[in-house]
Amino acid sequence: MLNDEQVNPRLDALLALIARNPRITYAKAAEALEVSYATARRDFSQLRNNGLIAREGSDKIGTWRIVDTTNS
Repeated sequence: MLNDEQVNPRLDALLALIARNPRITYAKAAEALEVSYATARRDFSQLRNNGLIAREGSDKIGTWRIVDTTNS
């Protein structure tokens, strides 16, 4: 999905999960990636801080959006 300089394989897998299910929760992502809840949350945070994903709507019923970085 993105080049190796931007994300590691687990973050790339997380981006793929978000693409398939924008409403994915930290818990469901952790289960799918076979990591702890804290690791999943940290990975979401890393993607968000790097401008690769954004949260739309509330924490409870919002969705994740993959940010288009091709024009950057």
